[in-house]
Amino acid sequence: MPFYMIKRSDNGVIIMQTAADDIAPEDCVAKWAPDQQALVVSIHPIELADIPTDRYFRNAWKPKGDDAVEVDMPRARDIHRDVLRRMRAPLFESADVDYVKADEAGDELAKQAVREYKQELRDVPQDPRIDAAQTPEELKAVIPDVLKT
Repeated sequence: MPFYMIKRSDNGVIIMQTAADDIAPEDCVAKWAPDQQALVVSIHPIELADIPTDRYFRNAWKPKGDDAVEVDMPRARDIHRDVLRRMRAPLFESADVDYVKADEAGDELAKQAVREYKQELRDVPQDPRIDAAQTPEELKAVIPDVLKT
């Protein structure tokens, strides 16, 4: 069963596998919603070996010529920032509880520590290593220490 790379007008990529060798990819696309069909620029056969196996940055894939896929690093950075934001969300919730407890106890030092911790959490998406990463692997490895607690 062959694979196809579908180039989209937003420079994204859809990878499609047909159910059988005798099914044309155009016939499959014809079954999509009109707004999705409108995004299709071209359809090209692609080898399985030319499709990234790591799906972490799947929504940042873009065509590399007519027969390969690569990761668009600016999009990948946005995706990774969103992942980091989701990772920090429960930490914010916990810090809010800690702050209320410190406030109820009248502990100004504890309140200041929580404020500083929350600022570290707010700064996570601006970690300079995100913009410095040159490859998807380097980018994926950027997890600020404050999120590792």
